[in-house]
Amino acid sequence: MIQEAYDTADPTDLENRFFNASFSMTEERLDYLTLLDFVERLAIVCETVDGFPIGLARYGMRDDGNVEIAVVVQPEWRHRGVAALVLQDVIDAAVQNGHTTIVGECLATNLGACALMARLGFTQTAASDGVVAFSKTFDTEC
Repeated sequence: MIQEAYDTADPTDLENRFFNASFSMTEERLDYLTLLDFVERLAIVCETVDGFPIGLARYGMRDDGNVEIAVVVQPEWRHRGVAALVLQDVIDAAVQNGHTTIVGECLATNLGACALMARLGFTQTAASDGVVAFSKTFDTEC
């Protein structure tokens, strides 16, 4: 599914997701995106009732101990709440798995993604070279 979505993606969508329109999906990158342990790396797919994938959100552990989130939605399903829904599920799973700081990045020109991060309560922490960084810390204590 990921390889097919990548192969048919619009170059602008690839640039928004990978910050590079000429990004190439190598076997190693595909493994990274698909081999999940559901604690340090997790993904959730949003599908239509017929099983057609329309969105995917994921998180992955970074070297600094924080988890980084990402989301992608099929163009015809954007602006319908799919990204917010699937990304909130991924954030909830990360917090349930004990992760306290969640970060994300988007291109400054990707106004929808920047607005989504703000709506989800993330704070902008940096901006450079056209990339905006966001962060949110959660209390996982009961």
